[in-house]
Amino acid sequence: MTPLFSYFLQGSMVTAIFLLFYKLLLRRDTFFKWSRWYFITAVVLSFIIPVIDLSFLLQSTASETTIIHFIPDLSFSNATHSGSLWNDFLRSLFFAGMIMMFVRLMMQLKALAVLRKNKIIYRQKEFCIVELNENVNPFSFFSEIYVNPGLHTEAELEEIIRHEQFHIHQKHTFDILLGEVLTIVFWFNPFAWLLKNELKQNLEFLTDKLVLATGIDAKHYQYNLLKVSGLQNNIAAANHFHFFKTEKQNYYDEQKTNPSLPGSKIFAAGTGGSCAADGFQQPQRNDAGIYKSCSN
Repeated sequence: MTPLFSYFLQGSMVTAIFLLFYKLLLRRDTFFKWSRWYFITAVVLSFIIPVIDLSFLLQSTASETTIIHFIPDLSFSNATHSGSLWNDFLRSLFFAGMIMMFVRLMMQLKALAVLRKNKIIYRQKEFCIVELNENVNPFSFFSEIYVNPGLHTEAELEEIIRHEQFHIHQKHTFDILLGEVLTIVFWFNPFAWLLKNELKQNLEFLTDKLVLATGIDAKHYQYNLLKVSGLQNNIAAANHFHFFKTEKQNYYDEQKTNPSLPGSKIFAAGTGGSCAADGFQQPQRNDAGIYKSCSN
């Protein structure tokens, strides 16, 4: 197996293992802040673990090494040539997919720039509000909030902007882009896409928890989320004002924290994921309206 294919395989395994541990141990908890750092760790380790040389953990005995040196080379030139062509094809396929996914992200950012062009922008100290005319779901990107005020009442606008403010203060755009990079590199891995979706969903849960902690009525807030969820989402690499039906319904109805200890679960899941992923590594060969207070 070539180093490139080994990297992709091991990185995919790391992603799958972290996703599995999250599903088994953390998904039912309401410690969304802890889960956020779990996802960041999972994504970063998916890139790092495959390039770490852990061969010293899997050292062979001297006798085994000696035997390997005396194994004759029984490969045939035709088989080697065929294998080389196959490897070249797969390598080209992997990089072609990565280029396509990168272009897809660039097109989304270009669509955001077009959406922002010639719009009225209300600037405040910590964020800006871009007033849209299009019928799109409110969202934020870095320090900017995009919303069409004509689609919402003043009370709804207040809740929407408060929601997106927490996205901005928590710098959730970096998490979203990190998830996008994961699916660019591991575009062929379904577990990478599932992990990215769980990451986004957890950010929405975390933001909703922060918003509700300010004293907003949970039922009214849930109604506004449901109302806005019918609008289209044009920019995937952004924090949208979302409603996840089943999970959020349970969250709003219960409004209580799971009594289990978050730190112990995160540590168990992270350690287990890392160790299990390390186990797949092979030893390396030596040769291998609210706008009134705003101003333009």
